[in-house]
Amino acid sequence: MSADFSGWSVRQLFDRSSRVRAARTLEGRSRRRRSTFHVERLEERRLLAVDMVAAYAQSDMPFYSIGQSATTLTEAPEEITLRFTLGSKIDASTLGSISIVRSGGANDPLSNANDIAVMPGSILRDSAPNENHVIIRFAETLPDDTYQIIIGPGLKTETPAVAVTLTSFAFRLDRAAVVKAVVPQPTASTIDDDGYELTQARNEVVVYFNAEDPLQAESAVNPESYRLQQIDADTNVDIGAVIRPTNVVYDPEFARATLYFQNGELETEGLFRLEIGGGDRPVPVVYPAEQSGSDDN
Repeated sequence: MSADFSGWSVRQLFDRSSRVRAARTLEGRSRRRRSTFHVERLEERRLLAVDMVAAYAQSDMPFYSIGQSATTLTEAPEEITLRFTLGSKIDASTLGSISIVRSGGANDPLSNANDIAVMPGSILRDSAPNENHVIIRFAETLPDDTYQIIIGPGLKTETPAVAVTLTSFAFRLDRAAVVKAVVPQPTASTIDDDGYELTQARNEVVVYFNAEDPLQAESAVNPESYRLQQIDADTNVDIGAVIRPTNVVYDPEFARATLYFQNGELETEGLFRLEIGGGDRPVPVVYPAEQSGSDDN
């Protein structure tokens, strides 16, 4: 620390009593300066409210944000991540307050006696630094339906313990029509006076779709919606011309389409590719005996 000795004589600078007075003067000035500074105690930050702010599926972009109306997913999520207020730490022991229901039908509204509880495979709090995230993993593939995720009473954060705001949000899962099974040349059993007999419908192919999302009857019975193509099993190269059914019968109760072909068109053994609709997902089918099945419905 420097001192201002301007105006002092040489004797005053080297006189002992003068040096003592100077030291006391400097100490007094320094004390006054220190007295002008003080430590301000800051208020402890507290979480006044904790909300569920967004939900994520197969993307880094949320499919739902707080205040948003119901949205539609076109792929069945294997897991859904719920993000809560930044800085909160969800208490893992209270995760049982999160529940999921679905409406139980394609056109059935939520919140009635038809609602079906969805039991996830697990509900976990994410690890640090994302302890404000909750991950819901599903044990089975979700069917097309309308879903509701409910943040019920009891969900809290850890210290400080703050109750999460009660809320719920809905979303629709609509994967469009999905082929569940293909039965080429189905067999059926009959019992008459002569006994038990199996018969094979050698000119038919039965296609089963997901029942949760019924097809439009007009497109389901249109023969142009189905294409059967023989392919080389070794090279996967198309053989011959495309075969189309002459008639299609659609049963919405069983979500089943029966394709009828001309006599003899399906008699050739080999590997066939069945394309339905836009042909984005061709379904391989083997004829005749290698992949025959039963159809007793």
